[in-house]
Amino acid sequence: MAQFTDIITQEYYDSFSDVYASVWSSQMHTGYFGKKKSLEKACADMNVFLATKAKLKRGCKVLSVGCGRGGGDRFLAKKLGATVIGLDLSVRQLEEALAAAREAGLEKQVTYLCGSMTTLPLIDGSVDCVWVQEALFHCHDKLKAAQEFSRVLKPGGVVVLEDSVLNYPGAKKEVMAIFGNRVHINDISTPSDYEHLFKQAGLKLTASKDLTSHLLTTYEVILDYIRKNREKIRGKIDKKYWAALDNDFDRPKTTRLVAEKKLGCIAMFFRK
Repeated sequence: MAQFTDIITQEYYDSFSDVYASVWSSQMHTGYFGKKKSLEKACADMNVFLATKAKLKRGCKVLSVGCGRGGGDRFLAKKLGATVIGLDLSVRQLEEALAAAREAGLEKQVTYLCGSMTTLPLIDGSVDCVWVQEALFHCHDKLKAAQEFSRVLKPGGVVVLEDSVLNYPGAKKEVMAIFGNRVHINDISTPSDYEHLFKQAGLKLTASKDLTSHLLTTYEVILDYIRKNREKIRGKIDKKYWAALDNDFDRPKTTRLVAEKKLGCIAMFFRK
């Protein structure tokens, strides 16, 4: 398998931004489902779950790592009055996130930086929370990223992590061939791997929750939307990206991995 780099990851998200936007919600992460609801509502509810579980205080300062289009940033700023610094490799997604923050009247609370999570452009002990949602699995040096999270956190600060993970180590080769190759990652971690590397970085696991069933429902909702709106979606995205979208979602290889509990999703909370 090819070795991917930050530049390749950046190019992937610069290119696929419109593709994901056409089939996902404005927040491209796992939704929180307890009853039937829209994917947009489920993604918003995931933010509520994470912030509540982490006991984030009003007015806190948050570094949002791998912020993408900034849905989580706007939630934190609007609902918690947080000051948010969003960081991402994709210039295109940062531009879209900034435009959305301005449209929501949140430009004084939300700022954006282009950069890597392994070399955070912040001073030591400067934030109350590092918010990492469906982003760490992209990192090619996760230990270094965890060390950077620890460095920029104030004493007592928290890392809120929601991420795609390897649930069954025996299926790693299959998961990497299907999911890993598509999203351009060189490795995928188990929840135990994350607990170990964050401990190495001086961060203690305080809580976790398996969200695999929520990831499965998220993919199933996307599948259903694609099947009902194939021609509309096809007309909105570049034809060179259609095959990849069609193969991964409408011919649901990744969804099968989640249904078989080989690929999963987890929320983990760490404290410095």
